[in-house]
Order: sequence, then C-alpha cells, then structure tokens
Amino acid sequence: MESMVSKLKSSLTSTTDIATKAIERVSKETNTKLDSDTVRKLKEQTKNAVTTAIAVCKNLGDVNGDGKVDRDDVKYALEKAGYVWDKVDSDLKEALLIGGVAALGANTVPLVGQALAVPTFVGATAVFFVQTKISAISVKKIIREENNKDCN
Repeated sequence: MESMVSKLKSSLTSTTDIATKAIERVSKETNTKLDSDTVRKLKEQTKNAVTTAIAVCKNLGDVNGDGKVDRDDVKYALEKAGYVWDKVDSDLKEALLIGGVAALGANTVPLVGQALAVPTFVGATAVFFVQTKISAISVKKIIREENNKDCN
C-alpha cells in the first residue's frame, strides 16, 4: 500500500496531472471551450512539453554568466538533455524561456527557493505552452468563421 506522501508526490509530478491542470486553468482564464478531441491532442502535446521541461530543468541555469536565464541558457539545457534546438516546437522554446525566468525568481527565495524552482519552472512552462496553443486555436477558429462568412 502506497503511503499518503508517495501518492501526493506522484500526483504532483505526474505529467498528465500537470497537463490537465494547465489546460483547465488556461481554458477557465480565457473562457475558451475546447472539444474533447482538441483537449486530448492538447493534453498529449502538453505532457510532452512537461516531460521536456523536467529534463531541461535539470540542466538550466545562467550558463553564460550574464545574470539572467535567456535563450542561450535554454538552448544549452535543451541540448544537454538530448534535444535538438532546431527540432523543438517554437512555442515550447518560448514557454521554456518564460518558465526559466519564473524559476529563477523562485530560486531567490531564502531557504525554500531551490525546492520551489523545479515545480515553478515546470508549471510555468506548461501554462505558457497551453496559453500559446489555445491562442493559436482561437485565431484559427476566428479565421475559419471569417472565411465562412465570406462564402455565404
């Protein structure tokens, strides 16, 4: 029988759980209604993004010593984690960069900063990734509606 702590820990680190919460949060904040097929696809993409973020987080830091986590640092961390920069989704690159900034801020909190940095990075990356994808879905929907009006 799993202990309560193990269950809690696994639920907080589950890529499915993180992806689901990010999609629910962004959908609610943007008042976006997604059909089940879109949610399924977005959840898979977000789970992959979370898996990448977890791998990247282990290698992320201010590698070039310029006092900030920037594109070069994210690129280094991605490549060190075994990903090819040019093959990574551009929305994920942006989300990783934003997640890195959030984690760097959390890391500066005395005593608990290190413990907060990883979940902050992964959570922020997931939320910003989902925001970008939902925004793109909304834009495509608007364009489709405009095209349908033009045809009528």
